[in-house]
Amino acid sequence: MTGYFIARIVLKPLSGLLEAVYSIDQKEGSAEIPVTTDTEIGVLTEAFNEMSGRVRQAREDLENKIQELEKAYVELKETQAR
Repeated sequence: MTGYFIARIVLKPLSGLLEAVYSIDQKEGSAEIPVTTDTEIGVLTEAFNEMSGRVRQAREDLENKIQELEKAYVELKETQAR
């Protein structure tokens, strides 16, 4: 009986967090997990959500920089061709 409660209270939220960690690597964007508790697991979930948002923003910034560099490269090639 105690094992069931431990699994329900601790392991289930942790497995959800672990799934979200793996999903960030698989998809573009961030993974949001609903915060359902005020315990350490809830704090960990909030920290994960914040980190996930920062990762999404960093990816967007990087994609924008890549586009800018590609545009600058095309302009440089055109200028050299003249």
